[in-house]
Amino acid sequence: MLAINKAPMLSGANPNTWFWNDALKIASDAGPALELSPATEEGVQDAEFVVANDAGYGTESANLSVCALTNLSNIAGVAPTFSCLHAGLPYAYWDPRPARQLGGPNIAVGYGTKQVYYKAGRLFLAWTAVEPNTPDEIFWAEIRPVLQDLIHANPQVLDDVEVTQESGIASPGDDLFTPSIVGTDEDDIVLVYNHSGPSLYPSIFYTGRKATDKFYTMGQIGSNAAVMFGTHPTTAYWGKYGACAISLNSVTRGGVWCVGEYTGTTADPGWNTRLYNLRAE
Repeated sequence: MLAINKAPMLSGANPNTWFWNDALKIASDAGPALELSPATEEGVQDAEFVVANDAGYGTESANLSVCALTNLSNIAGVAPTFSCLHAGLPYAYWDPRPARQLGGPNIAVGYGTKQVYYKAGRLFLAWTAVEPNTPDEIFWAEIRPVLQDLIHANPQVLDDVEVTQESGIASPGDDLFTPSIVGTDEDDIVLVYNHSGPSLYPSIFYTGRKATDKFYTMGQIGSNAAVMFGTHPTTAYWGKYGACAISLNSVTRGGVWCVGEYTGTTADPGWNTRLYNLRAE
């Protein structure tokens, strides 16, 4: 885990670099988390958050590990404060399997949380996982990381992690994998994911939920829509890398920009990137 004061780099000076070795552990503290999300923050919030789960150890788990980097305004001369907590999710998950596709071979989907999005005091996250005897599914969660009151604790540390809601989406007989997720000030959520199966080429789909929707649900009837359908058999690259972001400009409010990896039409490199915009209103 690294924290770098980037301001000196603008003038060619060496920045202070703070680091923590094996700081983010799985729930049993048997070892470090194997896949971490990028650090994320919102505006002037003096904290950054990193999440991980216990995927990669081949065991059942309901753990979500959350860490906060605080005291960032003094990073030029003082190491940020690093604190972590474990939160229990409503139900357990297992490592995902390689996703199937028409014509094969199976697609390696990796594991762990690829993207988190912090907005209005909430962390939105999604990852690929399975339940017993099921294809790959998308697990998603909305949580509230709670820092200690700055008046009483300076520097702040992580005081609590509240799991606001968590659920999953699945497609019987097919695999859903490598999701990207974003949330809004109004607590709406947009979820983009990859979909393939024994009779389906890999494709990119999206869904979402309004803040007024029933808790623990994702996607209203008919709301799952395709960004693009795959047409290439035996692809080795699809959806491993991707992320989304909300437009901050008031003129484009409601726009969600995403980028994803898909199979190209030429042998080298064999994959392309697709940039696309969704309207979430």
